[in-house]
Amino acid sequence: MKLQNHIHSAIVTAAILMLFSTSLIAAFVFDPDGPPVTPAVIVAPYAVSTNSLLGGGTNAYRPWFENGAWQGDIIEYDIDEFGNKTTDANVGSNPAVDGIASGGNNWMARARFDANESDPDYWLTGRNIFTSDGADNQIEFFWDNLDATQKQALDLASFNADSAESEILNFVRGDRSSDISSAGTLRYRFNLLGDIINSWPVYISRPKEGYTIPGFLDFKQKHFSRQGRMAVGAIDGLLHVFNAETGNEVYAYAPTALFSKLNRLTATPYRHSYFVDGQLTVGSAQVTDSVNPDNPYGWSTILTGGLGAGGKGIFAIDMTDPDYSANKLVFEKTGGEFGYIYGRPRLGRLADEKWYVFTGNGYDNTDTLRTAKLLVTSLDAPHTVQAISTGSEGSLSAPTLVDSNKDLKVDLAFAGDTYGNMWRFDFNQAFAVGTNPRKIYAAPDDSQPITAAPVVGFHPRGGHMVYFGTGSVSSYAEAIDDDYPTQAIYGIWDNAIGTEIVTQTMSTNTTAFDPKVVRYDNDNEQVVNYAPCLVGETVCEHLGWKVPLGDAGERVIAQPNLRAGRVSVITTNPLGYPTNDAGEYDPDGTRRGTGSNWIMSLNYLTGSHNTDIVLNLNGDGVLDNNDAIPCDDTDTADFVEVCPPTGLYLGASNLSQPTIAELTAALDLFLVNGLRLTHPLIEPVDGPFIFGHIDVETDSPAGGSKAPNDIADMSEGYQIRAGDYPDGLGRAVDGHVHGYDTIHNITYVDLFELEPRRGLADLGATSIDPVSEDPETGCPPGSSPVTNEDGTVLTGCIDTIDAELNRAYDNLDLAAPRTDATRKSEVFGFSNTRGTPQENYKHAELLADDQAFIVVLANADRSPAGVLQIGCRTWDVTDYQDMITSQLVADPDPSKLMDTYHGDATLVFTFAEIANSGVCPQGSPSARPTIRVDFDRLGIQNQGLHPTRSQCVLGLHDYRDDLDYWDEEVLCYAPKQLDGEGVSCPPVTFTKGDPVTLREPPPGYIRDPADNLHITQMASQEGTGYRWRNGALTIQLLAVNADGSAAYTLQEADNGAATDADYVQYLPADNKGNLIGGIIARAFWVDAAGNITADDSVKGPNESGLLHETTAYWHYGDLSDGVQRGAPSDVPCYGGNGYGGAFAQELRGLNFGQYADLFDDIAPDVLTQYDQAIQNLLEAIDSGLEGDINQALLTLAKLLDVNPDLWAYHRFRDYGPGVIPEDKLRDIDQGQTGDSGGDDVIVDSEGPANPIDVEQAASGLGNNFKPGRRTWIDIRQ
Repeated sequence: MKLQNHIHSAIVTAAILMLFSTSLIAAFVFDPDGPPVTPAVIVAPYAVSTNSLLGGGTNAYRPWFENGAWQGDIIEYDIDEFGNKTTDANVGSNPAVDGIASGGNNWMARARFDANESDPDYWLTGRNIFTSDGADNQIEFFWDNLDATQKQALDLASFNADSAESEILNFVRGDRSSDISSAGTLRYRFNLLGDIINSWPVYISRPKEGYTIPGFLDFKQKHFSRQGRMAVGAIDGLLHVFNAETGNEVYAYAPTALFSKLNRLTATPYRHSYFVDGQLTVGSAQVTDSVNPDNPYGWSTILTGGLGAGGKGIFAIDMTDPDYSANKLVFEKTGGEFGYIYGRPRLGRLADEKWYVFTGNGYDNTDTLRTAKLLVTSLDAPHTVQAISTGSEGSLSAPTLVDSNKDLKVDLAFAGDTYGNMWRFDFNQAFAVGTNPRKIYAAPDDSQPITAAPVVGFHPRGGHMVYFGTGSVSSYAEAIDDDYPTQAIYGIWDNAIGTEIVTQTMSTNTTAFDPKVVRYDNDNEQVVNYAPCLVGETVCEHLGWKVPLGDAGERVIAQPNLRAGRVSVITTNPLGYPTNDAGEYDPDGTRRGTGSNWIMSLNYLTGSHNTDIVLNLNGDGVLDNNDAIPCDDTDTADFVEVCPPTGLYLGASNLSQPTIAELTAALDLFLVNGLRLTHPLIEPVDGPFIFGHIDVETDSPAGGSKAPNDIADMSEGYQIRAGDYPDGLGRAVDGHVHGYDTIHNITYVDLFELEPRRGLADLGATSIDPVSEDPETGCPPGSSPVTNEDGTVLTGCIDTIDAELNRAYDNLDLAAPRTDATRKSEVFGFSNTRGTPQENYKHAELLADDQAFIVVLANADRSPAGVLQIGCRTWDVTDYQDMITSQLVADPDPSKLMDTYHGDATLVFTFAEIANSGVCPQGSPSARPTIRVDFDRLGIQNQGLHPTRSQCVLGLHDYRDDLDYWDEEVLCYAPKQLDGEGVSCPPVTFTKGDPVTLREPPPGYIRDPADNLHITQMASQEGTGYRWRNGALTIQLLAVNADGSAAYTLQEADNGAATDADYVQYLPADNKGNLIGGIIARAFWVDAAGNITADDSVKGPNESGLLHETTAYWHYGDLSDGVQRGAPSDVPCYGGNGYGGAFAQELRGLNFGQYADLFDDIAPDVLTQYDQAIQNLLEAIDSGLEGDINQALLTLAKLLDVNPDLWAYHRFRDYGPGVIPEDKLRDIDQGQTGDSGGDDVIVDSEGPANPIDVEQAASGLGNNFKPGRRTWIDIRQ
C-alpha cells in the first residue's frame, strides 16, 4: 500500500514492567481446578492510582504470585510524570522486604503481613475479617458466629465434635499453631497472602465519574480526599482491602460460597485450587439502603466481583467509608443462575433510575437448559436478579455496557458466549428470545469461545463496532492441546445488513528487525466495504472483519483496547513460542510449553495495518518509515512504500493486558505485568522430586547383611552388622539409601525393584578419607582405587557423589562389584525371575514366592501424597491405612480383612499372585503388578511427604536432648562422619560374623540396640502416643500362616493399667476421634516408669511376624544445619524443639545474609578454583566420559576436603537462587534455573519522546529472574 510519510505516536508502548508466566481445545471445556500439577497460567495487570500523568506521576500496583509456593503479593511502585519508575522492589525476595521497613514509601503486601505477624495474636485480634450470615447480614468471621449449616460446610469434623473453634477457620484467619511447622498437620504457608491470579486489583480513592445526576457532585466533593485503598482477591479464601499508602490490610471478606472448600487450603499435600479469583469493578452508584440525612441521594462507592474459578456467585461491598465498619456487605449471590464468574461485572443505571450489577451467567451454572443469560442484580434490597436469556446454549461471558444517547443510562449491552456468538441486549425494547437479545455474530461452530468482554466503539455510518478475541483458558486440557483450533480477533458492525466477514491474513517476518519478530499484512489487506449496496452489487455492506491468529495455541483471553482508531490486545499462547533447534522463532518449530505473547495493533475499521507507525522496531528512538517493512508498491511522490507491522512478538512469557496511562495527548504508557514459568505444560516430565529428596530404609528380622564392596561398613548414622545377625524388629536396619529418588531418577519406591538388604552409597556432597585397611590405596577393603588416565593411583577416595550430579549416575549400581557387567539390583531373592541373589544375602527364604502376608502402613497421615499399589489395585495411602487399621483394630484375623475399595477382595497376598496378575489398567502407577508407593514430583513441595532425618528415623538420638552436630564425640559415634570433616576418630573393630564392637555414645544418643529405638513420643495435637520411625511413611509386610491364621502380633492398645505387660496403642485416636498413625507389628513395650524397650529383647526375635519393612521420608534439615553450623542446636527431629523452624527454613531457602555468610570467609583465590572445578565438572558431565567425570569429581572433592568453609558453601548455595535478588548472587549461582518471580523493569528510561525498546522488553526479566526451591522449575540436579 501507499502510506503517507508522517509520524504519529498516539499508541507507543513506552514501558513494560515484567515478571513473566505460563497459561490456556476444541469446544469450550470448563475445569476450574484441573489435575494436581496444574500450574497457574494467567497474569493479572497492574492497577494505577491515576491513568493520567499529565499533572504528575502515579503509583502503580503490581500483582504477583509464585507457582509452587502459592504465595502472592501486591507491590507498590512510583511512576513519575515521564513514565519512569523511580522506585523498585525485589520481587519474590526472601524474606519480603519493602520500603516501609527501611523508612521509604513503597510497600509489598507480603512484607506487611510478615511484619504484622510478629504479634502472635495478629490473626485473632489484629485482622478485621467479615462474612455473611447467609441473608446478606454482615458478621465477623469467627466460629461461634456461624450458624449450623455454615459450620457443617466449613469444618464438619469440628461441628460433629461440638468444638469451640475450628482449626480450618483459624487457619484462614492466619493462625499457624496447627500447621506442619508447629508440629501440627495443616499446610505450611510462605505468607498469609495467597497467590493472586485471575483477580485484577483495583484502586479506590475519590469518585472519578463525571455524572450530572442529582447529589453526585456533593458526594464527589465530600470524598475528594478519601484515603486510597487497594482491593484484590486471592487464593487464600479472602478478598483483601489494603491501605494504599501503607500496604497494611484494612479488612477482608470471606465469601460463604467458598466455605465448603476452605479445608483444601489446609490440606497436605496441597493441591492448588481457586478461591476469590474473579475480576473486580469499582464505581459510584445510588443505593436506597444508603440514603440518610447526610446522603439523601444514596450515593455510594461499590466494589463488585465474581469468584472466578473459586466458586459460583458474585458479591458487592460498600467502599464509601475507606475504614472498616459493620455495614460493608451489600449482598452476595451464590449458585442458582450464577455460575463461575470470571470477568468484570459492570455497574449501570437503567431507565427506572435504579442501579444494577450486570454479569453474564458464567460457566457451569445450574440452569437446567444451559442457556446463555445476562444477569441483572439490583443494588437495592432485596437485591432481586433478572435473568435475560439468549435462548441459545452456552454460558455468557462478561458484558460491556453502552450509553448510546448520553443520558447516563444503559441503553445496550454486548456480550459473547462460550459457543463463540456475540449478543446485543437492548434495554430500550422489550426482551424476547429471538429478537432481543439479538445475535450480531453467529459462530459457525463452537471452536472459538468468547470468554472476555468486548470493547465497543461507534461506527462512522451509525451503530457500533464490537471488538473481541476468542479463546479460553478455562481448563488444563485446553492449555496442553496440541490441536487447539485457530482463534481470531474480530470487528463486527451491529447495524450491518450483510453477513460476510472479511478475513485479513497476516505474514510473519523474522529478518527485517532481527532478532525481533513481527507480523504484517504484506500489502495484501482485503477491502472491508461498509457502503450500502448499489444496483447490481452482490457483495456489499460487510458485517465486519477478522484476523486469524498465526501460532497454534494462540488466543485472546482479555478485553481488547480501543484507542486512536486502533484495536490493540496482547495474545497468549500457553503452548509456548515455536522455535527451531537453535532456539529461534519458527512458526513451524517446536512449542516449548513456556508461554508466549504477541501484541497486535489493528485498524479499527478494517483489521489490517494502521495508518500510523506505532512501534519503534529498529531501536533508534524515532517512529518513522524505518520501523516499517518495505512493500512492493510503486513509489509515488509524497508516499513511501512501507507496510507498518500489525503485530510484535513479545517473547517466551505470559503477559497481562496493558494498563494504560496517558503521558501526553499523543503518547500513552503501557504497563504490562508478566510472569515466566518454565514448568512444562505440554508433556509431564519424569525424574526425581523437584524439591528435596527422599531417603529409603529397609529392615527385616534377619538383621543387616555385610555391606558389599563400595559401601562403607558403617553407613551414615546407623550400624550394619557384619554377618547374619537376627536382630528382630526395631534394631539395626538392613539398608539405607540417601537420595533414593535422585539416584534412580524416580519418585516411587517399588518393593519389586528394591533390594531390601543392600543400601547404595550415601550421595551427600562430600569426600572423606575413611579408615584404611589398604595401605596402597587408602580405600576401604574390597573397593577399587580411583586412577588417573595414565594409571597413576590417586590419593583419597570418592565415597560419595555430588548430589547435583546424581543424574549422571542413574544407571550406576555402586553396590554391585565393579566386575559385574550387568549391575542389576536383586529383588527379594526371586531367583527364578529376578536373578541370582548375591553372596551374604541370607534371608530370601523369608520372602518365598508362596509366602502369604498382609500389608500394613504406618504414618500415612504424615505423608498423604502417596498412592499405594498392590498387584494392580491402588489406594491413596491414607485411605488404605484407615481401611486396614480400622479392621485390624476390630479383629486381627487376616481372613476377615476385606478391600472395601475393590469389591471386598481379600487383603492377603503372595508374591507369586501379585507377579502373575497380568498387565495393570492404564493409569496405574505401574503397568506391572507390584508393591509400590508412588508420588508425583511435587509431593515434597506440596508438603505431602513427612520431613525428618535419617538420624531420627534410625533412632540415633533422643530428639528431646540438645546436640551439637559438630562435636567430635558425636561425629565419631556416628561412627561415620555425618556433617563435618577433619575429625580424627579411633578405629572401629570389626570381626567377621560377630557383632560390631561399639563405642559408648555421647550424652543424648540412644544406644543401638537400646531403649527408645526408632520411637518418637508425641503428646500434642495427636494425643498421647508414639510415632514409629519418627513419623516416616512405613510399609510392613506381615506373615500369614499357611492355614490362613495370623503369624503376626500387632502393637496393641494400652488397656489403661500401668504395668510392664501393657503395650501402647499405635496410635490412639486424635481429639476428633480420627484414627491416625496406622498400625505396625509389635515392636516395643513401655513399663510403668515410661521406659521403652524393643519387644524382641524380652519376647524373642521375630515374634512380630515381620517379613519386610520399607520406610521413606523427605530427608530435610540440611539447610538448617548449614545456617547454624558451628553452634549447638536442637536436632530437628519431628516432635523436637526446633523442628518447625528447621522445616520452615528448608522451604523458604536462604535469605541474603545467610547466603553471604557462606562465602564471606573464603579466600577469593579459593572461590576462583571452586568456580573452575564446577565448570570442569559440568563439562565432563556433558561429555559423558566416565573417566573425565571421576577426575573432575576427585578434583572437586580434594578442594572441598581442605576448605571446610568452601564445603559449606558448596552444600548450601542452591538454596539461594530464586529467593535472593539476581544481582546479589555470585556469578556461578546465577542462571542456574528458571523464574520464581523476576523483578519488574521499565524499559524506556529516556522519557516520553522515545518508544519502547522491544528487544529489552522481551528479555527484561528483572534482577530476580530465577526459580528457587519453592517453584515448579526443575532445580539443578
